[in-house]
Amino acid sequence: MTIRQILAVIAGLFSRPRQFWQEMMQPEVTGRNDMFREYAVPVIAVMQLCKFPLIGEPRPAMLFALFSFVLDIAALYLLSGIFSSATSDAGSRSETAAGGRIPVFALTPFWFSEPFFFAGTWGVFAVTAAGLLGMAFTAFGLGVLQEAGAGFSSLKKVWLSGMLVLVIAVCFLLQRAVIDLVILSP
Repeated sequence: MTIRQILAVIAGLFSRPRQFWQEMMQPEVTGRNDMFREYAVPVIAVMQLCKFPLIGEPRPAMLFALFSFVLDIAALYLLSGIFSSATSDAGSRSETAAGGRIPVFALTPFWFSEPFFFAGTWGVFAVTAAGLLGMAFTAFGLGVLQEAGAGFSSLKKVWLSGMLVLVIAVCFLLQRAVIDLVILSP
């Protein structure tokens, strides 16, 4: 994806989430397996680069960015596996692939909130807003998947949204601990 395409995807996700998910669940889009590499990795990497001026020292900034990048990728793959397995019993292979793709876009607000983790209490507000927005994006994505014929219950939608928020909270707490113990310690 080019930078313009990534920005168009982000704008579509934030401005028209329902229409965005309907387009993402189309068979020609669902068959593409490169959303991790073409969308998630560049967005995560850019957010890590945004933290460099906030840290101020090159070595701690690079180590923290590397730690955050690996943590974000691990969280993304964990959630994609959970979402894929939860939607695999609900329908066809394309619906399973679409279910695994939901966290790729639902985690976007969390990645955008990461530079605010240095702002103390405001970081908590930023991650809370990101978690709520991620839950909304998850609900839209699962709702469109359910309308397409995937037969899973509303309880599973709530459970998957809760898993997303749980993983976001754990990632925030781990990153905040590294900030407090390594970067901000004298």
